[in-house]
Amino acid sequence: MLPEKKDVNGEEDAKDDKLEEIPESMKHSNQQDNIVKEMEDVSMLNRQKTLYVEYGAGRAGLSSFVAAEIAKSATTKDEANEEQTGFLVVDRDTRRYKKDKDIKECGFVVDR
Repeated sequence: MLPEKKDVNGEEDAKDDKLEEIPESMKHSNQQDNIVKEMEDVSMLNRQKTLYVEYGAGRAGLSSFVAAEIAKSATTKDEANEEQTGFLVVDRDTRRYKKDKDIKECGFVVDR
């Protein structure tokens, strides 16, 4: 049996219990959304001629969130392409192209 999780004061950590109840897909979406917000806060999404590289990309979920956020600010797909923004997703397993089409639908180029 595993020991109980304790916070710095020695009390049970209710936050961890709540996280364990959230489905894995929701954890990833929430995490990716928070990363995109942080990128936006430091103006990483407002740059032209940018290549976004995602290592350990798996299905390219983070790149698809970034592409969708950038596409929101562009008025057309052509405008997104004019900014010369691209995505390079890197992963050992080449069979996981799930989100690549989402990035392309936003008007961006994606390479693996």
